[in-house]
Amino acid sequence: MNENLIKFIDICLVDGIITEKERKVIFRKSKELGVPEDECEIILEGMIMKYHNSVKHQKESIIKENSFKDEILDLEDLEIEETPDKHLKKIFESKHLDILNIHKIKRNQIQDDLDFMNKELNSFDEELKKNWTKIWDKQKFINKLWDNTKFNIEKFEDELRKYLEINLTQKENSYIKNLDESKLNIYEIKKGFFGKKDKGELKTFNWIEFFKSSVSYSDYFLSENDLKLLNDIKYIYNKQLEQVKKPDIDFNKKIKTNERVLKKLFEKKKQFTLKEEETKERIKKSKNHLKELDDEIEYHERVINSNNFLLFKKLYNDSPILFQSKIFSKYLQVIDIKNDKQIENLSRFLKFIIKKEKEYSNKISYSFEKLEIGKLTLDDTDKLFSTKNNLKLFYNSFHIMYQSLVSNKMGLYMKVYIELERLGIFSTFFEKSILNNLNQINRQLKQLDSTLEIVCSEMSQNNNYLNLLNTRMYDLKLSVDETNINLTDMSTSINEGNNLLKEGNDLLEGINSSMGLNNLLTGIQTYQLYKINSNTKSLRS
Repeated sequence: MNENLIKFIDICLVDGIITEKERKVIFRKSKELGVPEDECEIILEGMIMKYHNSVKHQKESIIKENSFKDEILDLEDLEIEETPDKHLKKIFESKHLDILNIHKIKRNQIQDDLDFMNKELNSFDEELKKNWTKIWDKQKFINKLWDNTKFNIEKFEDELRKYLEINLTQKENSYIKNLDESKLNIYEIKKGFFGKKDKGELKTFNWIEFFKSSVSYSDYFLSENDLKLLNDIKYIYNKQLEQVKKPDIDFNKKIKTNERVLKKLFEKKKQFTLKEEETKERIKKSKNHLKELDDEIEYHERVINSNNFLLFKKLYNDSPILFQSKIFSKYLQVIDIKNDKQIENLSRFLKFIIKKEKEYSNKISYSFEKLEIGKLTLDDTDKLFSTKNNLKLFYNSFHIMYQSLVSNKMGLYMKVYIELERLGIFSTFFEKSILNNLNQINRQLKQLDSTLEIVCSEMSQNNNYLNLLNTRMYDLKLSVDETNINLTDMSTSINEGNNLLKEGNDLLEGINSSMGLNNLLTGIQTYQLYKINSNTKSLRS
């Protein structure tokens, strides 16, 4: 057999379980060591069987040795010797190192692909530049061929400009208006009476349009200088016109050949552009994949750091515990005690222990899960080991109670029973239901008590409001009494005032009658005086 393979399988069998991942690693290791796959399968199955038989034998030995000892079960003696750090390191890092290596290989491959794609992209850029240069050159050549078949306006205007600079003085006594290198303004002939010619409508021409239209000079009002000027400019035009090449078979052949080349260059440019876009998209996807791999690598490297390894070592060495519930169950099967109540108590205690074992097992699994993602803390392990210590305490308590019953030491039994009774371990289902109901009633009573306190507080506040209202009502009564006294005084004053008004009224009536008589006498006297004045006035006139 291969010793290296056996040692490797021993490491994987430390926890008594061979996972699918560990199985794949074992077969890969056997392939590296040259061990055939079927031989590796036989070795692995044999070692698993040997391990489970060893554990089973160890448990049976423990049960046999401790079944009827009249002492506390010391679980520390049953703990397995600590695994060396180098083996633990392999166990701790095996999964993450494999993944790290795979990720790093993938990362290197992606990085190589990225480097290649970037080089490819640069080559596309260079090819596109070269292609564009060829396209522009070919386009210029085609344009030049076509330019040779067209009238060269620039040369014509350049020659015209030079001519006008020299012969501009010949415009004297000219009928041509605003002569320049771009347009010509001349007057049409207008015939008057007796055949006299005069200037007519002003016409504007482009020089080239003017000569192309074969205009008759006799239709326009021109001087001899104007005619000479126009003939000279037409000579310059004809001179440039002679240089224009007419398309022939050779010309058409050149144009078609160059246009075909230009079309191929554009197709090539389109292909390079598409390849460039595809490469850019591949580069983008590769960069995103690279970032994901970097995050994964950073995560796995963070998980297998030294602090996490210390937590893993602590969990690996200190968390295992030999669950005693099956051993205790066998104790109850062989116990010979006639007191059913005591056996019932032990059965309930055993059920409680099984529940605690499941909770502890779940906490161990959860702790390893947190360790796998790098979120396990020292506080988490402290809480876990506190749970373990409590479980060991329950184991010892059950063992003491059992041995006390077997050896008929009821004092020791009752001492442990009373300590555990506070946890509700020995309560029946109905007792627990009643306790839950009582607890619920207690909560409701507390809530009712709180409500009553609020009501009392509000009633006390209302009582204060009533006292205040009573005081205000008493003050109001005093104010009403005082008002009644004032109203009585006012009524007396009003009566006295009425008597005075009555006396005054009698007096006014006497005065009024006196005033009426006086008014009558005064009116008569006034009328008599008016009549006398009227008569006197008539005599005067």
